[in-house]
Amino acid sequence: MDLLDGRSSDGAGGGFSSILDTYGLEWIGFKPGEGVVPGSAVADFRGLPNLVFRGDDNGTGHPGFENCVSEKTAPNQIQTKSKSGLWEWCWTFTKKGAWLEIIKTDPSRAYWFLYEGIPGGKFSPEKQFWGNNLDGQRKDSPHIGSPETGKGNWDWAEMVEHP
Repeated sequence: MDLLDGRSSDGAGGGFSSILDTYGLEWIGFKPGEGVVPGSAVADFRGLPNLVFRGDDNGTGHPGFENCVSEKTAPNQIQTKSKSGLWEWCWTFTKKGAWLEIIKTDPSRAYWFLYEGIPGGKFSPEKQFWGNNLDGQRKDSPHIGSPETGKGNWDWAEMVEHP
């Protein structure tokens, strides 16, 4: 697969719009959308790594934005720089996985590594669990943004099919 072929990466956004596993399952599924909840949860809110949220560099590292320039620097590497010059990172791909090295950040801003996609290649809430640090494992399907989604840290999610 060509790393900058338009099917897996979004060079102008500096993020991944699609990741297919060895079984052909799609883990991201980005597509252009309206940028509003809840509809964009299955469209333009998806991506990886989604580094910068809000501010002048909003969307840097997220598919669908045009804040970056990306280039293939080796057969297994993509180097990305923001147009503002404040952000830079490099992806290295091996048989064991993908490695992200953050090279430069805006010293006045925090950033995050955020995966937005389809865990396990499909969305089947009636057969999967999810959770956070306060609520533990759950299998309900509250509406996005509702109080029922929990107030804990969303620092992990587990999508495991159950009988």
